[in-house]
Amino acid sequence: MSDEPTVPPAPIDIPPSKALIRGTLHTNPVFGSSEHGPYAQLSVATVDRFDGKDGPQERTQVHRVVAYGELATSLKEAKLGIGAGVELAGTPRLNSWEKDGIKHRTIEITASALTPTIDPPTNHQNTLILAGTVREPPQISKQGAAQHTMARLSIAVPTIRADGSPTGHADWHTVTCWGGVAESTKRLPVGAAVEIKANLAHKTLDVERGGGAGKAKRYLSELTGFSVRDLSKEQKRDTPPKEKAQGIGL
Repeated sequence: MSDEPTVPPAPIDIPPSKALIRGTLHTNPVFGSSEHGPYAQLSVATVDRFDGKDGPQERTQVHRVVAYGELATSLKEAKLGIGAGVELAGTPRLNSWEKDGIKHRTIEITASALTPTIDPPTNHQNTLILAGTVREPPQISKQGAAQHTMARLSIAVPTIRADGSPTGHADWHTVTCWGGVAESTKRLPVGAAVEIKANLAHKTLDVERGGGAGKAKRYLSELTGFSVRDLSKEQKRDTPPKEKAQGIGL
């Protein structure tokens, strides 16, 4: 019996989630073959630019991407190397594992389309579009001296296979939102269908092992939402009213 969460019932049909990445290859691709056919493993770097306390700043994120079948074969034939520009679309998937008593949770991307760019892109993109259902009431709090509004939103996102068919299971994600986006989540009920656009970040933590065994690395992915849509409410608004029945009521 699988420990993977099953898909909770949703009030509407939920569109598939997707990832949109535009950046450069961080390492040379690794190619191989399994019983299911050829595959390619890529590390794609994107640069996030933002205004910090000391002025404009940059932060690089490295995303793990895998491609299968004909797409993997075409990538091998393209002979792309470190620094090559790529633009890809795919499906995000949560990868959880435990090693030496340390739990890791990272988000990886299964590519469905990948196009090399003529030159390394200057306008990088790092966007996940997650569609799922709200698992619990949003956690709203005020942060810092300026009392900025922060919300943590937990959603169950249906997963699909490489061929696009549903698995019947779900990935559970926590998305952090700020400011007006956080305020907009306050009235989201449990079970509502939502679409969240978020930036994907990865970090490595030094944590203590149990039993005084020293420190170990913990790998995590984080999501910061910049747009939240209540799909359930939109469908209700777009649904035409039912016509009154004609004849004698019973």
